[in-house]
Amino acid sequence: MTCPPFSDLCASDAATALAEHLVGCSRCRAIVARVDKTAEPASQPITVHAPYSAIRPRAGDVWTFWTSMADEYTVGAVLDANDVEVLIIPILMEATWAADEDLVLAQDVLGYVALAPVWAGDHVLAEQAVEAVDVLSEKQLGMFRNAYEAFFAGEPLPEPGGPPVLNDDDPRVAAHAAISDDLKALYSPWSLLQVADELGPVVASRRADLGVTLDDLGVDSNVWGAFEGGESDPYVAIPVPEMARVVREIGLTPSRRVLDLARASVGAHHIGENVTGAPAMARRRRGVSARGRRDPERARAAADQYADALAKELGL
Repeated sequence: MTCPPFSDLCASDAATALAEHLVGCSRCRAIVARVDKTAEPASQPITVHAPYSAIRPRAGDVWTFWTSMADEYTVGAVLDANDVEVLIIPILMEATWAADEDLVLAQDVLGYVALAPVWAGDHVLAEQAVEAVDVLSEKQLGMFRNAYEAFFAGEPLPEPGGPPVLNDDDPRVAAHAAISDDLKALYSPWSLLQVADELGPVVASRRADLGVTLDDLGVDSNVWGAFEGGESDPYVAIPVPEMARVVREIGLTPSRRVLDLARASVGAHHIGENVTGAPAMARRRRGVSARGRRDPERARAAADQYADALAKELGL
């Protein structure tokens, strides 16, 4: 049985979207139930301050990772990485509850016995990386990768950390659910930015989660409504400082992923607008769409200019 990605198990609609899988998988069923039980809807926008590192993780590194929603850093083994996101398997110090979908790391790997829950491997933003703390050998990295690939192919791990979970009464089911509850916050900054391919719909989804209205944010509802619907060009309609303020106030982590989404929004909707002036100064009356021939080259230039200005505003 192939289990869904960890972030899917923590999604708000997991119980319905994954209903067929949950019927036959006690571990995933416990994770979804635990997350549903402990999830508290955020009523206030979150201000994010990340301790960004100038050095980026590489495959085989062991790093600590940060999230605004947890008080402690999480240690993770890096399986793959680029400038936008990092694929990790978390590393935990408590190895008591190891099952057949976990790795148990001997003391000679990191200097202490540890548990690597392969089933909880997922992506974080590159900006969540805080500090490199160790480096895996080529053999050790291969062990992590083989385990991750086997798990998501629905195959047994080559080196399972413990015996399989046989039924719902196994205490490791509850232990895994508790681990998932702790790790949900780690993956939230990345998962919040994956709901769409443009920034507008991502902002709309996050606002809906928070219960925050456009009026609460102090923005023009007509302009932002069109932007969130994926129907307008933020280069023309939304000043960069306003965009940066909203990103921070609704708790989206300032990141290259945010810049890529903003670039996509401009690139998809920009029509023949000169890019010689400052980005997003709203040269037209708000709410009035431009009419003209789309120029792909100018659209790309506008998208890059807007993303560069947003990067400076967000401190990236």
